[in-house]
Amino acid sequence: MTEKIYLYLQKHKALALILAALLWGVFGFFASQISIQEDISKTFPKDSALQQYQDFYKKSPLASKIIVAVGGDTATDGSKYIEQGQLFLQNIDSSAFALIDTVEFEMGTSAVQSSLDYFYDYLPYFLTVEETDSILDTQNSDKVEGNVQNVLSKLTSPEGYALRKYLMRDPAGMYGKVIGKLAGFKEGGDFELKDNHLFTEDGKYVLLIVSPGFPASESKNNGVLIEHLKSASKSVNDAEVLFFGGPVIAAANADQIKDDTTFAGIAAVVLILALLFWYYRKWVVPLVFFLPPLFGITVALGAVYLIKGEISIVTIGAGSIVLGIALDYCFHTFTHIKHSSSVASSLREISWPLVLSCFTTVLAFLSLLFLKSEILGDFGLLASFSLIGTLFFVLFVLPLLVDSLNLKSKISTSEHWLDRVFASVKPRPVLILGLIAIITVVLSFFVNDVAFEDDLNKINYFPDELEQAEQAITNSETKEKTLYIVTEGESIQLAIDKNKKVSLVLDSLKNNGAANSVVSINHLFPTSAEAEQRAKNWNARLEQNDSLKTLYVTAGLEVGIKENGFQEFYDLLGRSYEGYQLPTELLQEAVFANFFLMDEDKVGVVNVVNTFPEHFEEIEKAIAKTEGLVVDKAAMATSLIDVVKDNFNLLLIITTSLVFITLLINYGRIELALLTFLPMVLSWFWILGLCGLFDIKFNFVNVLVTTFIFGLGDDFCIFVTDGLLSKFKLGINKLQSYRSSIILSTTTTIIGTGVLLFAKHPALSSIAALSVIGMLCISFISLTLQPLIFEYTGQKRKEKRLQPLTFFIILTSIISFGYFALGCLLMTALVPVFYIFPARTKWKKRVYNFIISKFAWSVIYIMMNVKKTRVNVNNEKFEKPGIIVANHQSFIDILATVMLRPGIVILTKDWVWRSPLFGWVVRYAGFPTAVNELDENEDHIKECLDNGYSVVIFPEGTRSIDGTMKRFHKGAFYMAEKYQVDIIPVLLHGFDYTIRKAGFILLSGHLTMKILPRIAPDDASFGTGYRERAKLIGKYMRRELQAIVDEREDVDYHRDAVFANYIYKGPILEWYVRIKLMLEKNFRIFDENVPKQGTIVDLGCGYGYLSYMLHFTGKNRQIVGLDYDDDKIAVAENCYAMNEKVSFAIANLKTYQPEPADCYIIKDVLHYLPILRQQQLLEECCEALNVGGRILVRDGFAENTKHKQTELTEFFSTRLMGFNKTENELSFMDKSVVLEIAEKYGMSCKEVDKNGSTSNQTLILTKA
Repeated sequence: MTEKIYLYLQKHKALALILAALLWGVFGFFASQISIQEDISKTFPKDSALQQYQDFYKKSPLASKIIVAVGGDTATDGSKYIEQGQLFLQNIDSSAFALIDTVEFEMGTSAVQSSLDYFYDYLPYFLTVEETDSILDTQNSDKVEGNVQNVLSKLTSPEGYALRKYLMRDPAGMYGKVIGKLAGFKEGGDFELKDNHLFTEDGKYVLLIVSPGFPASESKNNGVLIEHLKSASKSVNDAEVLFFGGPVIAAANADQIKDDTTFAGIAAVVLILALLFWYYRKWVVPLVFFLPPLFGITVALGAVYLIKGEISIVTIGAGSIVLGIALDYCFHTFTHIKHSSSVASSLREISWPLVLSCFTTVLAFLSLLFLKSEILGDFGLLASFSLIGTLFFVLFVLPLLVDSLNLKSKISTSEHWLDRVFASVKPRPVLILGLIAIITVVLSFFVNDVAFEDDLNKINYFPDELEQAEQAITNSETKEKTLYIVTEGESIQLAIDKNKKVSLVLDSLKNNGAANSVVSINHLFPTSAEAEQRAKNWNARLEQNDSLKTLYVTAGLEVGIKENGFQEFYDLLGRSYEGYQLPTELLQEAVFANFFLMDEDKVGVVNVVNTFPEHFEEIEKAIAKTEGLVVDKAAMATSLIDVVKDNFNLLLIITTSLVFITLLINYGRIELALLTFLPMVLSWFWILGLCGLFDIKFNFVNVLVTTFIFGLGDDFCIFVTDGLLSKFKLGINKLQSYRSSIILSTTTTIIGTGVLLFAKHPALSSIAALSVIGMLCISFISLTLQPLIFEYTGQKRKEKRLQPLTFFIILTSIISFGYFALGCLLMTALVPVFYIFPARTKWKKRVYNFIISKFAWSVIYIMMNVKKTRVNVNNEKFEKPGIIVANHQSFIDILATVMLRPGIVILTKDWVWRSPLFGWVVRYAGFPTAVNELDENEDHIKECLDNGYSVVIFPEGTRSIDGTMKRFHKGAFYMAEKYQVDIIPVLLHGFDYTIRKAGFILLSGHLTMKILPRIAPDDASFGTGYRERAKLIGKYMRRELQAIVDEREDVDYHRDAVFANYIYKGPILEWYVRIKLMLEKNFRIFDENVPKQGTIVDLGCGYGYLSYMLHFTGKNRQIVGLDYDDDKIAVAENCYAMNEKVSFAIANLKTYQPEPADCYIIKDVLHYLPILRQQQLLEECCEALNVGGRILVRDGFAENTKHKQTELTEFFSTRLMGFNKTENELSFMDKSVVLEIAEKYGMSCKEVDKNGSTSNQTLILTKA
């Protein structure tokens, strides 16, 4: 199909290239509109647990702020750093404030001031019932006088003026309790408040808290803001300025990914261009090489824009690995063009492997869409569309460019020395198998050591300045770490209510020493139930509060305080409370906003816990019993590992399933699917082993290499399989060309991904190591093991004229021989048991021989793929001892004869006696051996006969290779004459086909055993002496064997043998032959009417199935097959049954001149010729036909009423399916024309069959 499209486009080359350029431009426009996202959090898989972690880091002000630390020396006065901080603020560019939500510098009074009035007005709600009772119940006259005196003394102190308002509000000390709780709410719990400014715990740095106007994940905008802040920091000369926080980390990662991606892209392109120029030696070739990948990536970006509108920068960075696969298509194409006769022929040969490779690779990449990762899904889309676009360009545009630039002649002028090296390498099968086996065994010990990365810092980019900032700001040099525990609810109040249990658990953990400090919103704000209880308790004290008011008025007047001096306090004591409402606006202030995660449909309450890592597990277990979620890097890493493992396993299942199913559908045979799939499985086993050996860990980013390895791996394996099948099917060795392109593709892929080894970002560098290992493994295995397997199951067997092995044959052979070997081992194990068993030796051997006979019967009948027929002419029961003579065809002849009856032994050769598998068995059973001296043999055989045993002797002395019976040795007949026992002839047929000599493959066949009548010692019809009897009985058995051959070996018998010629030659051809054999009833009509000997010419032989059937059913026939379709002749010539009795040649029947022959077969071919040429060909065949010869004509005749059906089938055959080539319109002659020609040449003509559904009829013309 691609060849036809190419030939059509070649006629309109200019228009086609213009359209291709326009298409490129359209996708380029869409690609330019795509939005590149720098949200690093999207690299995380989508999982409910992980989503909670991500939500926290996205929404929490604690995690999304930029912390600026100014300072560096504890010896310096903090006021100096405050001045430097103010200088830093003043120098921030005005445009930067558009990107800033708030900047908090003076944290103390200003942060809490607006909250104090509210907490005073609603004071009872923020004191527990116990706290209220403990304060108010102790307020007697002495206590009140002391409180008032304390207020008076503070008012007269230097700070009294500033504190006057708060002192007059709270003479009883209740308000101070709440302010003490408020003091606990500072940023993260690890900082100190000095001079209304926040300092690190060690006092070295004053802190500015910058709240960006964007989430931390929006690294692009935050990156701009950070650059402004760093620019402002240059104005600070007397202090060090450090930056830390989620936005800083995200921006650093995004910048590094950009740098690494740019470097990797440039380095890969330069190195690959250099390699291409070195190999092809033409500067224009490397440039053209990159056009398909560039077109592919343009199409991909445009398609992703149309689907999603955006793409992650990490996806683009990882996309460089697709370059290797895209270039692989170019390598295959150019290498094939270099070694082919024309661009068109190259396309014909390479297009389907490319399409299949692309299809399976795209399926592998699309499987990433099933994973819980947005970035991996995006990468799957990008890679898939890239490869589809690349394939389109390679198949339809690149050939036109090759023509236009005359690249075919430029790259074909000389052979590179590398090609000669590749061609000269002849791998040694034993060495390869040994090496692969050793590597596989060694790596199997490390497969289970494969680990998943549990340290998120090793996946993120964390430069030195960030580590320094983290240590300085968080004091991370100590072992103490911060955990966040989040509780969610539908509203703020419900979240606080749910968080109560969490808060109690954390307080308990603090009391037990598991937590060093705990900051919980529940330490201040009440739950709904607590608020109601506290209000109720307070309201119950109102009368008591009136008495307390009197005490304070009296005590105040005594020291000079006016009666209304504590008026706000008196108002509070007299106030009634009900219907508590949370102050929403207050909670949005900086001091509290850090402890709430606001969303449209839910609110999260954040608890801050400082503890040591050894207590993490205890805290997590305790919190797991509540509705809280522990948020820390370790817990997130644990959840991440679980998700990555699940994704990894799911990816393997989906990818392998899709690839294998596609291969199975394409090849139509499980054997070829397994052959192509096995290197991928084994290479993946090696990859896991190498990762375990060298401690290369998987993470949620490099897991995408799984699809990459399967994608490019199945590309390699598909092309190797195609190369092997091309030689097997057509005799064309394309594997050399493919080997060159695979090695070059591996090299470019290693370059394309290997440059990422130099990436500073851990996520990108982790991709490189895994992909390089994967490429080396898959290329080595596909180029060594895959050809080796096919050589011994297909190619070498064809060269030895043996049919190829199938999965069913191999399976049944393993089952049968495995069963046989196991039985022999058990039988051998019984030998010592029989030796020591206290019974007569003669009886024990009888029992043992009985077991052998039944075991032999079970072995024969466990061969499920073999039919068995037993013919017993005289119902022989072998009760009377005799010499059994049988023709020897196969190893299983021994089993077949032993199973005839318990009490039969066989004269064996030395190797049977000494076999480690069954030597003990035959020796203990008393089988005589031909290696002994003649006298010993005679004595042994006489002993067997005297004990009632029949002795089997194969008089040929060795197994027949072709099933024909060889000359008989005289030993068996001598023994029969000497001991005057009967000779029992036994014929074996089909054994040589089922199991060949020196082989262990059990082919599907039909075993026939015929037991002829006994020949008594005094039967003179077979001669009088053993010499004469040997000759006459030999002739008799050969005659009887030929009768079996004539009876059994008909077209049905040879049907499987004929079909085996077309195994592994394409599913369509296999089914075509299968259906042909079925519809033609295995060509019985032709076999019955074609002479059994002489020259048979099959005109229009097609793939040669009829020719081979006639050869199998008539060994004396000399078959000549002719067809003008060179592909069909190539298939016919490359069948295992091809030998000196069968030949094929390309011939156009339009010009063909028939040579003398004994039979011409003109089957379903005349109507492909012009009507006049049909008549001319028939007449020429009549003239060339030998006397007594025949012409078989089978065609559809136009006058038949069912001729429309014939025309319809031919339409499907020629137009739709393309099985048969045509050079002109089909023409069907009348049957009367054939009859007239027969009459003209004095030939008889008869009709032997008539197709019931079409106009096809078979006519036989016989020359007298």
